[in-house]
Amino acid sequence: MRIVNVREAKSQLSRLLARAEAGEDVVIARRGEPVARLVACKPKGKRRFGAMKGKIVVGDSILDPLPEAELALWEGGTDPKARQPATGTANRRGRNDDRPTADAPQSPSAGRDGRGPTGRGRTR
Repeated sequence: MRIVNVREAKSQLSRLLARAEAGEDVVIARRGEPVARLVACKPKGKRRFGAMKGKIVVGDSILDPLPEAELALWEGGTDPKARQPATGTANRRGRNDDRPTADAPQSPSAGRDGRGPTGRGRTR
């Protein structure tokens, strides 16, 4: 086991990592007191197909037909218990359509495209 101070660990981190990968324990100390240990990580094992076989059981009810209300939801219907939207439609900013938005020209000088008289951007 090798003990190094923080300054040495900063300047020689690549070398210390190589030592840790080789199996050596490296302890980093601050003012002589051990603070951290640098050790190699174990590589993750490869996943194996079927590793959970026999540990998960799916009942026969999975093949039963769905209740009508749930089937309607899967087919794009709506849940009768869901909250209905408020009357009127809202634009992308959450305002009702009858209110002007910042995208709409606010004055005659704003121009056709709403970019202002110079055409460089919105006027404020």
